[in-house]
Amino acid sequence: SPGPITILLDDVQWADPSSLLLITSLLESSKENKCVFFLFCIRDNEIQRSPNSPVFNWYQSTLKMPLKHITLANLNEEGVNSLVSDTLCLFPRLTRHLSQVLHHRALGNPFFVWQLLDTLQKEGYLYHSLRGTVKRWAWDMDKINSLRISDSVLALLMREMNKLPDDLKMGLEVASCMGATVSMDIVRILSFHLQIDLSAILDSVTGKGFMDRIETSNYRFSHDRVQQAAYEMMSDERRRENHMAFGLAICSHALENGNDELLFTSVNQINRGGHDVLSDPCKKAMIAALNLKVGNKSAALTDFDSALAYFKHGISFLNEEYWKHQYQLSIDLHNAAADASCALSDTVGVRFYSQSVFSYAVSLEDKLDAMFVLVKSLRMALALSEAEKCAVRFLQDLGQNKILEFEHRLFRCII
Repeated sequence: SPGPITILLDDVQWADPSSLLLITSLLESSKENKCVFFLFCIRDNEIQRSPNSPVFNWYQSTLKMPLKHITLANLNEEGVNSLVSDTLCLFPRLTRHLSQVLHHRALGNPFFVWQLLDTLQKEGYLYHSLRGTVKRWAWDMDKINSLRISDSVLALLMREMNKLPDDLKMGLEVASCMGATVSMDIVRILSFHLQIDLSAILDSVTGKGFMDRIETSNYRFSHDRVQQAAYEMMSDERRRENHMAFGLAICSHALENGNDELLFTSVNQINRGGHDVLSDPCKKAMIAALNLKVGNKSAALTDFDSALAYFKHGISFLNEEYWKHQYQLSIDLHNAAADASCALSDTVGVRFYSQSVFSYAVSLEDKLDAMFVLVKSLRMALALSEAEKCAVRFLQDLGQNKILEFEHRLFRCII
């Protein structure tokens, strides 16, 4: 005998009240009729947003009807592999690696898997291969691994982030403070500092699609907006406290092992925390000195923009009345800032930092470097008359030996 008539109604969550009444009437009238099979598709997450809406009330009423409710979850890896295998007409063993990547990227959502396959084909990452005697689909796994996730998948990730357990949320917050990528060295240091297994937490986060594992050396956020969302889960105060705490923990390790890369990372973290997060004068003085150190390293690499930023941060970490209590460090930081400003052709900056030295330095010898940089900067700006006046005025206050030293340096600058 012929089967029943199947009526499929999709996206019922968008139905208006009149349509819902019609559906209810049809269901009531067909209770004893075995000739019609009704199939409804509804997004329960959409109707849960409006608990007082007609759709929500209708959905609640269907729970009392003799209907079978089937919840469609995302596909597991085997399900995705079956989908990909059937789509590409290839054996499942051939598509397994590709399916694992697609499952991770699409979170097992069938619609997103289809989207990704379509994108891969359009981008040329999924193509017909003419090798051998049979024409078949082939793909470039290196390019597929580097492909950015789509906006639709990203939106799903953002919603799922709020549903994560507290430990995974905390792991995302910690990782987001470190930037787009977190190295295993940083993970080990912060695991010890926080007394948690951060690597295991980030592995769980990676399994849910929020991060990617780059070989065995790094974790990387799957999208910059995922990192931003994780970062914004924290208050501004919490973010700054974390930056400072993580920076100090990494700094201790970097100094013990003489690791310049970790040293730069630690100082960047500390600077993002800001000087007002710390109250310990000794730590603030140490951080000021570290900024001078990494700033000089940046200047040696001709990265004067970064160098100047480090010197400015170093000055901000100096304690109150620093010209009195941290005199030499203050001289060094201001001279270095003036020199970096000169390299960037920032005459205003050179004047500012040099003038600070002229105002607070207790000896002419301590003003010598600042005056030299100022004259050099004015000469580079073609303010020759002003450069000459500054040099003459300063020379009048110097002794014979210092005059010769200053003139020698000025001569080398002009040459």
